Amino acid sequence: MTDKILVSLTSIAGTSSTLNQLKYWAKLAGFKPVTHNRQAHVSAQEAGTLREVVRLVGEGKAPSIAVQEICPRAAPPALVQDRQYDHRFDSLERAVLAMAAQIGKLVEENRSLRLALLTPPADPPRKVIPWHPEKTKDAVEGLTWYRRIWVEIFEPWKMRRCAF
Repeated sequence: MTDKILVSLTSIAGTSSTLNQLKYWAKLAGFKPVTHNRQAHVSAQEAGTLREVVRLVGEGKAPSIAVQEICPRAAPPALVQDRQYDHRFDSLERAVLAMAAQIGKLVEENRSLRLALLTPPADPPRKVIPWHPEKTKDAVEGLTWYRRIWVEIFEPWKMRRCAF
């Protein structure tokens, strides 16, 4: 058993705030609710602090400002630093800077290789003449008009390039 009196957050919440809000405000104030029988509890002194925060937020103040007014020594969670995380951030920062330097070198190398590949040729390009089929004489050329009609309508195979 614990030797201090615990107050559940549901008794503090009332109608003006939710349990999640109270947990967040407790985190801002720098204390952590204890979970017992699936309910979050805080000490009596912390409960008084949370009731004061609920009152100030109800008056229209921001929760972070209300917590700073009540507990001026409580540091906001964003300012709490951990040496382990500082070391990890420093190592990540060094890794990113090393990668940026390496990428800069690769970009310069890429530019120099591109210039070497894209040098213009010494002689002008040759003109390319596309292929066209050879022109053949018209099969009905030299025929009279009635003979031409006859060939076009009844003997079209004679108009082919290689007539049989």
